[in-house]
Amino acid sequence: MRIWNLVSAIYVISLVSSLTAYSSSVESSLKGLFSEGKALTNGTVEADGSRMMSSAPRFSIVPPAGWSVTYSTENLGPTLVMQEAAPKMVPGSLAPIFRRNITLAIIQEASPIDSLREKSFKEQLANTYGKNALTKDFQVIETKFADWKSTKDAILAYSSWMAGDIQMMQMNVLMSSNNQQYMLTYTDMASRFLPESPEMALAWQSIMSLDLSDAAPSRFTLPLAIGALVAVVAGLLIMFKVGRRRRFSGLYDDVDAGAESLSGLALSEADVSMSEDVQKNKKAKKQVKTAPEFDPISFETSEAASELPMKKESKAKEYSSFDLSAEDQNEHVKVSQKSKMKKPAKDKVDASFQEEFSMAGEDASWALNVSNQ
Repeated sequence: MRIWNLVSAIYVISLVSSLTAYSSSVESSLKGLFSEGKALTNGTVEADGSRMMSSAPRFSIVPPAGWSVTYSTENLGPTLVMQEAAPKMVPGSLAPIFRRNITLAIIQEASPIDSLREKSFKEQLANTYGKNALTKDFQVIETKFADWKSTKDAILAYSSWMAGDIQMMQMNVLMSSNNQQYMLTYTDMASRFLPESPEMALAWQSIMSLDLSDAAPSRFTLPLAIGALVAVVAGLLIMFKVGRRRRFSGLYDDVDAGAESLSGLALSEADVSMSEDVQKNKKAKKQVKTAPEFDPISFETSEAASELPMKKESKAKEYSSFDLSAEDQNEHVKVSQKSKMKKPAKDKVDASFQEEFSMAGEDASWALNVSNQ
């Protein structure tokens, strides 16, 4: 029992220490994700190449130097627009002037960054931009995962659309914290949208500088937490049941041992009682054996009638070999006394018989001999 309690204590301690170590590792991994900077305020400022920070929601980013930064917390929520400086007008040129820009949109719902979100993100882009009249013929060209703070923790999408007669391209990068999703979009004319261009590299560097207060959730975080909780509860229940079963099994063993001892005692008493009954039955059978009855009248006509007391005495000696009880011995003494008292009457009967059959002679003697036999 003590060993089982020790094992249970070790299990609980190891489980608690594992959970504590896991939570500590998560907290330490989240530290350093966020870098503070100058506070963003409503309005437009020119970026100097330093990090700028929003307190609610909590994020920070490094806009390209020389770009204008417009931040607003009104209307539908916080929005951030970073736009390159306006180029100088070329005299006599009628070509439209488009300013490269990076926009930050916040989705008020966290999401795991995985293949399911990649598919839904592609559909979301098609539904949002495809129904907008300003983005005619919108289509998603490619979606894939990108490395942001770790491996494949961001979703990258390339798409194209028509702004009048000008073909446009954009790059969408989706990240997520534990509370919100952040979509950064870089837009430029297709003719200047070149992967190796300095402008593209500058935009990519600014997008990847985004820091969030915490990491994206895992799709299996809740199921894993529930599973871990169920495992803990199940383990504790199993330990409780096994320990309880062991306690009761020990109690049952004690009860069985006591029952066996009591049954042995009962059997011994029964054996003693049975042996006593057998002895009594044996004595009763011996007591049932009595002396054979003699007919005094039949024996009085014989010559051996005079020897009857001697025969009775010899029979009494023979019966004395049995283990008679005191009552039987008293009864035997009484019978002997009665027989002695009746002897004179028997003698008279013998005399009358002799007178009556004196004339018979040898026939009477023969009859008496037969009766004696």
